[in-house]
Amino acid sequence: MRKIFLVDDNSAYTWCLQKYLQNRGYRGKTANTLEEARIAIKEEILLLICCDLDLPDGSGLELLDMVRAAYGTLPFILASCHEKEDYEKEAMHRGATLCVDKLESSLLRAKLVEYAGLHLTEGQHPSFL
Repeated sequence: MRKIFLVDDNSAYTWCLQKYLQNRGYRGKTANTLEEARIAIKEEILLLICCDLDLPDGSGLELLDMVRAAYGTLPFILASCHEKEDYEKEAMHRGATLCVDKLESSLLRAKLVEYAGLHLTEGQHPSFL
């Protein structure tokens, strides 16, 4: 079963996103650190990744580089409370699918569902993945 992977050191934030996704039929997986994320992406079959820019042990850009090297075009949304002008150009150059302000939570939730839906096998409902 493919999962939406949420990487953020704010457990309450990822819990809320995960519940939102579950209510729409998607499975979620969470990690709080870069190291946890590195381990999980080797063990899980992922539908897309949403990662915070700032993690306790590194940057979401590091995870983006690893994902691009290993998995090519897997959708990768980089979320942050920083001004997008500070990181968006670099993130897009490295292959991010989208950069979103975490404070725009309704936009982020909509984009998670949109990208998940685009990458489902045609005809499959998310709860059957």
